[in-house]
Amino acid sequence: MAVLFELSKNYAKLGRREEAVIFAKKALQIAPKNIWILEHQVSVLRKNDAIDEAIEVQREIIQYYPNKKPQLVYLYLQKNDIATAKKLMQELENTKSLTPRLRNIKKQLSQREAAFEIKESKKKTTPNTSIENLFNTYKSFEYLEELLLKLDTDNDPKLGTYSEQGLALFPAQPLVYLMQGRALNKSSNYAKAIEILLGGIDFIIDNNALERSFYEELLKSYQGIGNEDKAKIYKAKLKR
Repeated sequence: MAVLFELSKNYAKLGRREEAVIFAKKALQIAPKNIWILEHQVSVLRKNDAIDEAIEVQREIIQYYPNKKPQLVYLYLQKNDIATAKKLMQELENTKSLTPRLRNIKKQLSQREAAFEIKESKKKTTPNTSIENLFNTYKSFEYLEELLLKLDTDNDPKLGTYSEQGLALFPAQPLVYLMQGRALNKSSNYAKAIEILLGGIDFIIDNNALERSFYEELLKSYQGIGNEDKAKIYKAKLKR
């Protein structure tokens, strides 16, 4: 079992995720309740974008380890199944087992849904092809990503407005959390920036550059509130 598990981990590090899943399953045939192998399998499946299969494995984990239920919420958010994610968060809240980060995400989802009406346009063309108008028409993440990066580059104050809309529309996309955190840092709202950034960092999958960007913003946030101990942690992470 240990050899099979190590093979799975090595294949995962090599980016050979299909082999990683195969050897994880072989290891689980020997030790079906091994939490380390099960969680490793979920991680590999998430990186493969095999979210449905990852959810099945996470549900299996919960049968053995009920305290692992919060991780299931992130998978449903990544799948963009917001209704199921909210239902699970409510169940966790009822049993007083909702984590602080998920409590924050639940609160933000409720606030955003009240503030923004989420619509999908049936139009296939638009007379105004500016990226801002394209996003406002189609509400797609592809257009939002381009818009946020442009607003950030231009130091445009609308970055805060559009990243907040993005959080309502795409709550599992880490980029919108990063941009909202950055906008909040620029306005010296450091405590709120920390809250947003910590809520989004768990959605990062296999993207070191994006992770470093989160660390940079968190470093600014903690320095902004004068928490040097936390600032040192993220400064150290950036040196790795």
